[in-house]
Amino acid sequence: MTDRWLAISALAALAASLLACLLLWRRLRAAKAHGLWARVPAGDIAGRDNGDRCVSGRPIKEQDPCPSYASLNSAIVESSPNGIIRLDSACNIKYMNEAAQTMLYVGVDRDFCHRNFNDVVGIGPLYEKIAKTMADGKYRQTVITVDNPRTGKSGYYLTYIMHVGGGPDAAGNGAGFGVIYMQDITAMKRLELIRNDFVSNITHELKTPLTSIKGFIETLRYGDIDDDRTRDKFLGIIEIEAERLNQLIDSILSLAEVDSIAKEGSAPQIPIGEVIDEVLLILSQAAAQKGVTLSNETPDPGLTYGIYQDRAKQLLINLVENAIKYNVAGGSVKVGARQTEGGVSLTVADTGIGIPKDKQEFIFDRFYRVNKNRPEVDGSGLGLAICKQIALLYGGGIKVESALGEGTTITVELPLR
Repeated sequence: MTDRWLAISALAALAASLLACLLLWRRLRAAKAHGLWARVPAGDIAGRDNGDRCVSGRPIKEQDPCPSYASLNSAIVESSPNGIIRLDSACNIKYMNEAAQTMLYVGVDRDFCHRNFNDVVGIGPLYEKIAKTMADGKYRQTVITVDNPRTGKSGYYLTYIMHVGGGPDAAGNGAGFGVIYMQDITAMKRLELIRNDFVSNITHELKTPLTSIKGFIETLRYGDIDDDRTRDKFLGIIEIEAERLNQLIDSILSLAEVDSIAKEGSAPQIPIGEVIDEVLLILSQAAAQKGVTLSNETPDPGLTYGIYQDRAKQLLINLVENAIKYNVAGGSVKVGARQTEGGVSLTVADTGIGIPKDKQEFIFDRFYRVNKNRPEVDGSGLGLAICKQIALLYGGGIKVESALGEGTTITVELPLR
């Protein structure tokens, strides 16, 4: 009985094996019929050289309603947002997609086929790593900076990964081919730099008033101060520094709030001229103390725009405060709004000290202050950064025009909503 069951089990196992083999054979035949074994003729990134064919990035035309695996593979490689380059054993370019050409500032129509990578791209440090990888066949990954040849400034941060394979060359050395995969991480690097700068700046800005407050408290507590006038002076300084700390925290919270919103939703139409009048009234005392006159230059008192009133006040207060702060005695600040073809334009023009041309591009950066060494002018360096973010919330922009000794004009362009 046992032998009988063993025989039946053996026959069942044999039948299952035969069925599995039949199914596998059918799949392989179907794969071959649909081109799944075919190499990608124009984009065989990790395969043979396909003779002397050299491929530059170009669109893949649809051949039939059901494209083969080969054409799909080629289309995927070509449409990749990341750079892909294939080199032969002598570091000559065999393939480069359009993304790689853009990242390395190689013209799309430029003839680079069969030419040495270094001759075409001209990035020495990168080529050294590539040549070393081709020589020893070891995987490498690094981050490089690619300079823009047109401006001379750093254009991209690229993470570079290189794989090699295909066996040794004809002489038995190194790798048969190499594949370079590049990814543009410029945005990530910039965010990382912004974050590091933000942490560094906020630490400094918070520490300065706290150090001052702590120092004067210790002096009052442990110092031999019997003079009421001196004591009141120290308490006044503590109050000023505490207020400075409070303003800094408010600015950071405001910036964090506008940063957290990608785009402002629909907002009620508000009269811009009335908001300007309200802002000028709020800041009239600060202007009078500085000897600066304020005026509303809006030609159309009925002009409206779809923006939340608190947001509009925050924008204008920051701009007008700066215009007062960096003005001169007897100077003026003119604030206006006008209808434009594309929306509404807000301007705040002062007759102050002006901004050096080489520093104008930085004034909307967080914690940036043009005159850090002027003790009479305080501020966190966040006001204009907040203004920029508010303008971006509404799909607009902000720009500066300034000349030393003549004054500064800040313009905020807000599109129709």
